[in-house]
Amino acid sequence: MEIIYRACDNKEFQFEEECLQYEEEQQLETLKDEIVGVDWDGVFVDIAEVGVENFFDTVAVVTIKTMRAVNFLNTYDICIDMEFDKPGTWIYDSDCDYFVPLDKKRKEFMEKIKQLDTFKDLLENH
Repeated sequence: MEIIYRACDNKEFQFEEECLQYEEEQQLETLKDEIVGVDWDGVFVDIAEVGVENFFDTVAVVTIKTMRAVNFLNTYDICIDMEFDKPGTWIYDSDCDYFVPLDKKRKEFMEKIKQLDTFKDLLENH
């Protein structure tokens, strides 16, 4: 008895792992313009080239452009402790070890800068 694994496009595989990997590669090819990321050096990382897990191990900032991409990421085991709730831009936060909305992190930085400016003014005018 022989087991054949069939991908969604009817391509056949002898091993389940190969079939699943093939299907992921096909899906990532259709999503690569909807999930865009850059590393800390500002270099674009292609999710279709590196795979989902390596993508999230590499990128610093990711833009998820569609709900289709959000839904794909949330059903995929990407080894990060979060779910994306909507399209948007997310940044890796090493303090909590997951991605947070970029606007939220930017607001935190702006508040910290304002606080530092206040301290500087107090010390310089003392």
